[in-house]
Amino acid sequence: MANLIPWLFIIPPALVTIVALATVLVARTPRGRARDCLRRGGQHLHRKELDDAEALFRQGLALDPDNGPLLGTLGSLLVAQDRFADALPLLDKAATLQPRDMPIRLVLGRCLLALDQPEKALAHWTAIPPDDTVYVDAQGLLANHAEDQQRLHDAIQHLQNAIAKAAVHDARPLKKELKRVQDASLTAHPALTPQPPLP
Repeated sequence: MANLIPWLFIIPPALVTIVALATVLVARTPRGRARDCLRRGGQHLHRKELDDAEALFRQGLALDPDNGPLLGTLGSLLVAQDRFADALPLLDKAATLQPRDMPIRLVLGRCLLALDQPEKALAHWTAIPPDDTVYVDAQGLLANHAEDQQRLHDAIQHLQNAIAKAAVHDARPLKKELKRVQDASLTAHPALTPQPPLP
């Protein structure tokens, strides 16, 4: 038993060394360098240095073309700059690689709508489940689209869905929007407006 005790103290530092070496080796692989590009690009993005962020994201994708987070982040950046045609293939690939990533579906839907593909956009937004963090945003986008199409009843339903899932502070602007759409619906359909009683 006494002979085993020194080994108990030697093994953990050796394991730590092996893990540290493995981490360094992974960081030097193309995939590890791509992850570093994503991290550094994110820092530029946070500082609103968009050109530098884009350059690093593209550098990362050259190293690891199937990196879902890099594809999604670069695609989202391009959508924010209204570069929808450039963003679409990136977001499509990101959504294929990460089918359960609902924020990607949300941005992909925005991109598709801007490229005049509303059916595909709506399919992505309606696929977002109620328990997802971007569900409220998706319902808001669906409401906006329905209102643009003069489908005010659908817009009201989507806004009610969003309000039911929104946090209290997020629900206030949604409630104002709901009231505005309900008022617009009553104006568009005066037969639905309550009439005063006859004398």
